[in-house]
Amino acid sequence: MPRALPWTSAPTGEGSTRRRILDTARVLFAEHGYPGTSVRLIARTLGMSDPAVYYHFPTKQALYRSLLIEPEYGELPLDRLPLTRENLVEQVVHLFGWWAARPEFGRMLLREQLTGQEASMAFMETSYEPWRREVERPLGVLLGIGGVDASEMLYDMMCGIFWDGILSHGDRFTEMTLEDAFQRRLRAMVQLAIPGPLEEEA
Repeated sequence: MPRALPWTSAPTGEGSTRRRILDTARVLFAEHGYPGTSVRLIARTLGMSDPAVYYHFPTKQALYRSLLIEPEYGELPLDRLPLTRENLVEQVVHLFGWWAARPEFGRMLLREQLTGQEASMAFMETSYEPWRREVERPLGVLLGIGGVDASEMLYDMMCGIFWDGILSHGDRFTEMTLEDAFQRRLRAMVQLAIPGPLEEEA
């Protein structure tokens, strides 16, 4: 199954500096929250000057907003496979893998959700659309009017697993989700949330 890769840095040049700033800021925002993370702290952590950070991001808010990216899930199972319940299970696992590979991003969002940070709240309000497109609509084709209820239950379940995982396991969460035992449990839970036997469409 295709899996999303963890954050990587550009190899050289200005893009590399910008990526280093973003990677460091993501970790610091996750650890200290938006109010507790200053541009100076980001710069000092990187061994840079404040103006060097401001060259790439004019304000702290601009830097934070640059971290709120729409997920790039890559090729999805249903992009190349027929719509069946079994393939939809793989689609959900694939989407979950993108988030599991980025625990700092999840912790950053959770922290700011709890404090009502405006940019984070706005991001989360729009974050359901990719799920609606990639999971809810296929579920509607498979299940008819029951697709919306199944989608909402499945979304809440995936969010619960994700938030519990990053709170309980921190940076080790990514490694844990790659273990066979976790993958089997995750698929079993998704299968239970999608009504009907998987073999129906075989």
